Amino acid sequence: MRPLEFQPIDAAFDSSQENEASIRSPGLGDPPDSSAILSGDCDPLLLKMVDWIESRRLLMPALMLLEMHRPLRGLAHASALILEPTLRALVGGRNINPFMQVLSDPQRLNSFMALLRKRERAQSEMGRPTHGS
Repeated sequence: MRPLEFQPIDAAFDSSQENEASIRSPGLGDPPDSSAILSGDCDPLLLKMVDWIESRRLLMPALMLLEMHRPLRGLAHASALILEPTLRALVGGRNINPFMQVLSDPQRLNSFMALLRKRERAQSEMGRPTHGS
């Protein structure tokens, strides 16, 4: 792990690409590529997970939980790996695999969150609730 680099405030607000990459927090990954999501070129696993969450009307809570804990993605993945035998016993092996795959890859997590946002917007435009009640 490389040490954090501090820059003067003027350099932090410079709009150049180089400075933006250097001040980005480690482990967050790049922003999602919305072109693949909008074109429908998505991972079937992610679509299946979003369908599962949507069927339980948990789009907004899932999105809020993921957004709040995004900086802890690496820690969550490491913890899930350590606790995997226990989680498999509690949740079931096939139910935990998709979530482990999403946590392992920052780009996949970003794509998953973008899909959740897209579904949540579509549901709210149709006037359907996106959270359980």
